[in-house]
Amino acid sequence: MICKNSVGRLWSIGIAALCCALFLMRPGSAAAGIAAGLERCAKSMIPALFPFLVISEFICQTGCAPLAALPFRPLCRLLRVSPAGGSAISMGMLGGFASGCSSISSLVKTNAITPDEARRLLCCCAGISPAFAISAVGYGMLGNSFVGWALFLGNWAACFFCGWLVSFRSDSPKLRDTNTQTALHTSIGNAFVASVNGAVAKMLTICGFVVIFALFAAVLAPENAPYKAALLLDLLLEISAGCRSAAAEPAGQLFFCTISMSLLGLCGWAQMRAILPDSVSLRTFLFTRPLHIALAYGVARLLLKLLPGDAVALTGLAAGERLVLASSLPWESALCLFAFLAVTCQAITSLRRNANPL
Repeated sequence: MICKNSVGRLWSIGIAALCCALFLMRPGSAAAGIAAGLERCAKSMIPALFPFLVISEFICQTGCAPLAALPFRPLCRLLRVSPAGGSAISMGMLGGFASGCSSISSLVKTNAITPDEARRLLCCCAGISPAFAISAVGYGMLGNSFVGWALFLGNWAACFFCGWLVSFRSDSPKLRDTNTQTALHTSIGNAFVASVNGAVAKMLTICGFVVIFALFAAVLAPENAPYKAALLLDLLLEISAGCRSAAAEPAGQLFFCTISMSLLGLCGWAQMRAILPDSVSLRTFLFTRPLHIALAYGVARLLLKLLPGDAVALTGLAAGERLVLASSLPWESALCLFAFLAVTCQAITSLRRNANPL
């Protein structure tokens, strides 16, 4: 055991030393990567994700998860998860995998679902948001919103199938009312404060990973790097960078965008691991990725074949020169609003701790 710990520490020190050396040898690229990551957070991540993180937290804090899950109750029965799990599916379909994971985390912490149900539910609700698929990738990067719709529907069709597939080796869920009984003692005001506070913490975690992986991408892939190498690196590291590089690919734009949206990149995996409780394993989600890629690509191709040829023409706009969202706040306003909420929640939390010392 001691030998294994020593080897692990040596590996950690070596990786840290290598990263420091890369950052010092390429300071310009490192600074540009950090700036690109911060800009991505301000212009797209915070406006697209933060509202849904607050909503998912508020739904669980007030005990409204069963009500929000009503449209997905038949699907929850098919997936063999508690009815409250449908709220995670709805949040995932609206806000993407980060919002879905946030909802799963809140459901597990409030005992609305078990960790085993969360593990299987993750395969079903860790998809892409319509804002990212349709506005950012379809319209902004590929120049065609119909392709974005095909990518979105193919991705979620594959999510539902993978979730249904992993549910065969599970028992029927037992109904639990602990969450509802706890929520009855929580006022709307306290639930809202706790929801915003939790959403701010998760949003900061997500933005931190986006910035650090943008830094890695800028340092590891210089501007004169071979295109294929840069494409593979972007697909491995971060979903939006992977889709941006795939949009510039002369051939195979749809295929590489599907891969990026299915794999989610190491940045997406780090976000999921940080948001989800330690009791929720990602192993099942990992095993479903090859099948998810094949199904998502097949469904997207089938949907595009049903449309006229002119409607699905790809322009392949390089590096997403268009707007990331069809409609959003100016990035300066979104950043100031997020900073104000962060400071406000921290002040409220401090006041409550001072008023109720342990």
